[in-house]
Amino acid sequence: MNSYERVVATLNGQIPDRVPTFELMIDPKVIKGIIGTEDYMDLCDELDIDLVMSETPSKMYKEKVIDAEKGIIENEWGTRRQYNGEVVAAPLHGPIETLEDALNYVAPDPTLDYRFDFLKKLVERFKGKRFIGFHLHDGFNYSYYLTSMQDMMMNIIEEPELVERLVEVSIEHNLKLAEIALDLGADGILTGDDYGSSTSLLVSRNTYQEFFFPGLK
Repeated sequence: MNSYERVVATLNGQIPDRVPTFELMIDPKVIKGIIGTEDYMDLCDELDIDLVMSETPSKMYKEKVIDAEKGIIENEWGTRRQYNGEVVAAPLHGPIETLEDALNYVAPDPTLDYRFDFLKKLVERFKGKRFIGFHLHDGFNYSYYLTSMQDMMMNIIEEPELVERLVEVSIEHNLKLAEIALDLGADGILTGDDYGSSTSLLVSRNTYQEFFFPGLK
C-alpha cells in the first residue's frame, strides 16, 4: 500500500498495512527543527506522512498590517488578528456589531484562485501518492471571528438571529471552497473548528445542537 491507499482503506473500514499518519498543522519552527528547512511537503516525504493537509484556513485570505509593532493585521473578512510567534494569529475582533451588520455582511469571494495555491502544489506533488486533505472551518469559528468570543456568547442569548446569520454566512462560503477544492484534486475535506477544551464544550450541548450542529451537518 502507498499512503493514499492506506488512508482510503482506513476510511472504508478496511484494515491497512499500518496505521496512517496525520497531523492537522505543523509549525514551521518544528519542521525546520526536523529537516533544516520550513518546507512542509519535504517533511511529509521525510516522515512518510500519509495524509497531507492544506494550510490553516486563515492563510487563504490576504492581510493588511494595522500595527506592525504589535503584530496586528486585518484580513479579508474584516477581522483583526494578532500574531504572537505562532502559525495562527489570535482573533481580536471582527466587523460585526449588530444584527443589521450581520444581515448586510458579505463574505470574501471563495472562488478567487489564490485561495487554492497551496492545494494545487499538494496535488501536483502528491496526487495518488498521499491522501490530500483540504482544511476548512465550519460554522463555529467564524461566528466569533466576525464578532468576538465574548460577543458571540452574549449574542446566543441576546441576539440569536445574529449568530444564526453568521453560521449561515460561514457555511455558504466554506461549502463553495470545498466544492472547488475537490474539483482541483483534494481527496477529502477536514473542518477544524474548536468546539471545546480537553475538559468540556465551549457551549452547552443544547446550544451546540441548536446553533452549530445543523451547519456542521
